[in-house]
Amino acid sequence: LNALDVKVVSREGEVLQVAVPPYRVDVQREADLIEDVLRVYGYNNIEFDNTLHATLSYKTFTDSANDLRELISNQLTAVGFNEILNNSLTAESYYEGLTQYPAANCVKLLNPLSNDLCVMRQTLLYGGLESLSHNINRKASSLALYEIGNCYSRNPEKESTAENPLAPYAEELHLGIWMTGDKTAASWNTKAEPVTVFDLKAVVLNVLRRLGIDARTLDMTQASDEIFAAKLDILTKAGKPLGSLGMLR
Repeated sequence: LNALDVKVVSREGEVLQVAVPPYRVDVQREADLIEDVLRVYGYNNIEFDNTLHATLSYKTFTDSANDLRELISNQLTAVGFNEILNNSLTAESYYEGLTQYPAANCVKLLNPLSNDLCVMRQTLLYGGLESLSHNINRKASSLALYEIGNCYSRNPEKESTAENPLAPYAEELHLGIWMTGDKTAASWNTKAEPVTVFDLKAVVLNVLRRLGIDARTLDMTQASDEIFAAKLDILTKAGKPLGSLGMLR
């Protein structure tokens, strides 16, 4: 230790109290001094036990969720989509007058910075539309975008309790896909081919197929609502909704 400019101040049995020079900023704890001793003495001179202790790692739900996101991202990026990452905060005015995403279900901020960033998003839809608008206003009208992110909601019928203060609140991971403009640009021998809702349907079914879900095992119901002028709801045979796609009003 003295050779390393570490001064031994006192010694009580096997316990040493030392003074570390100021320039040794890497020495903060006992383990750092032990490492210095081992480095000088030589790691190859240390005898090891014949028994090796190890901790086996396993995949948790978080690991599986990350793998799922990576699989979807690779699938969409490979066919020409660009991933976007929008703010989880949005404007409450988007949800006013809606029954599908009522404003009463918004998770509101206690100290919002502005009216445009005052609630947590209930859907990825409006953030994607803002991205479309931003690009179209800058002469980029043919777009294929996707986002994987959390959506938040509050159930006003539930109340917070001491045991579960977050009982009224929910957080879900969603996938949003947007297509607009031309699928193929005009050239000297071909005309521009505008994107259609059938192109979007093919993309969605390919994502489901990549996840191991066969389209033949699904129910698809045509409908329309306050958001979609024409909509296709995708459900399992048991009636569990997997998603919706269509043309916006």
